[in-house]
Amino acid sequence: MKKLSKKEATVLSYLKEGLRSREIAEKMEISEKTVSTNIQRARKKLGLSNDVNLYLLVATAIEKELI
Repeated sequence: MKKLSKKEATVLSYLKEGLRSREIAEKMEISEKTVSTNIQRARKKLGLSNDVNLYLLVATAIEKELI
């Protein structure tokens, strides 16, 4: 598994907090397209087939207090 970039990890952290792409873009001062790209790259690096699996992984990590 490839290591997530700092930006990808930050985007996932904001997803963990329940923020939407638009809100993440505003906080990070980047475009919504860049947020989407970072989500896609993180998903690929983690070997997940879709965003639902990514959100489930983030939710599980929260539940297990890994993030």
